[in-house]
Parts: sequence; C-alpha cells; structure tokens
Amino acid sequence: MNKCEKPINKEFEKINVNTEELFNDLLKELKEQTIFSVDTETTSLSPIDTDLVGISIAYNPQITY
Repeated sequence: MNKCEKPINKEFEKINVNTEELFNDLLKELKEQTIFSVDTETTSLSPIDTDLVGISIAYNPQITY
C-alpha cells in the first residue's frame, strides 16, 4: 500500500432511501457537505444498451445511501 492509499472500510451502514421523508433527509444532509460521491449500477457497460438499476450516494465512509 502506498502513502496515498487508505484501508478500505468493509463494514458500513447501508440506508435504503425508499420514502419521500428519507429522501428529503438525505437531501438536507447533502446540502451540508462540501463533497460527496455518486455511483450508478446498470445492467450493461454499454451506455446505449443499458438500464439504470441503482444509485449509491456517500459522504461519510461509515454510511452509504
């Protein structure tokens, strides 16, 4: 591992945003952040022949949405 690499935290809380209230809570939290990560899950690597099946958002190494 080089100096820039940090150990990957494999244990974290996963929050399923499946209500309007949870979505609004997430938006409120994101507005307070200076940086966050967004990842998409699709059915294919081809940008033309794919369907979006999920979105992950994280701003804290211990929690993902």
